[in-house]
Amino acid sequence: MWTVCVFLVACAASAQTADDQSPSVQADPPKNIASSLDVQDDDSSLRVQVKGLAIFLAPGGRFKFPGTSGTGEFIDVEALNLDSPRLSPGIEIDASVEQWRIRASYISFDQSDQGAFSPTTRRVGDVDITKGDGLVSSLSFDWGQVQVGRVVYERAVGKDSKFQITAGAGVRFYDVSATVDRVAGGRAAADSTFVEPILGTESRFSYREAYTFRIAVDAGFSDWSDKTTQSWSITLESSVELYDRVSAQFGYRILTFDLEDGDGASTFEYDGSLAGLYAALSFTF
Repeated sequence: MWTVCVFLVACAASAQTADDQSPSVQADPPKNIASSLDVQDDDSSLRVQVKGLAIFLAPGGRFKFPGTSGTGEFIDVEALNLDSPRLSPGIEIDASVEQWRIRASYISFDQSDQGAFSPTTRRVGDVDITKGDGLVSSLSFDWGQVQVGRVVYERAVGKDSKFQITAGAGVRFYDVSATVDRVAGGRAAADSTFVEPILGTESRFSYREAYTFRIAVDAGFSDWSDKTTQSWSITLESSVELYDRVSAQFGYRILTFDLEDGDGASTFEYDGSLAGLYAALSFTF
């Protein structure tokens, strides 16, 4: 009897020792698949986008050239054959960090030695032009702006889309040079630079950061001594990501303005617009 009991106790002790020495196996915690798939941009880091664009710009409006008599009249851009679209270069740089944005842009338009026949008799600057006179005209118009803004509204639209509204302020400048030469003799010319403060807003809708559509609107006004300006512009743009950090943009831009430089007979005025379709390629760093 004692032999059987000792045997049973020994077996029990041996079984307990084996259990203590066997490695414990624990199940891995479940992985959060949703978190691993949800990749978000780091808005706290600086992001810079450099965009080169080509825009088919067409000018419009009318000029009034400075003179000595003060009897000069307005002449339409169309009458000078300066309203034809021209492929013009431009550059735009966007920088963003957290909720702040800064954008700098520059576009240059140039159209030289455009021939036309005067449709009416008029005085342009100090030049008396008769109906049918041959004219040769040129226009150079450069403009750029710098604008600082902040995201004032942001909302997720579904799982992969986002809508933002940005408001900002900045400055815009113009460099305008125009000439009208009468073939039979006489020239009217003007060369002026303007600067104005601007206020603007931009609405942006993005889908997975790969497709973006934006509408930007701004307006400016200034009255500095003998120079006055007022303007507004609208940009419509769609963007698609081609490769990582490389995107293509297609859009439409219009800028309208009233520019006035001088006083009395020496006043130069250009009430007009520049508008056109454009294509661009951007690189993000």
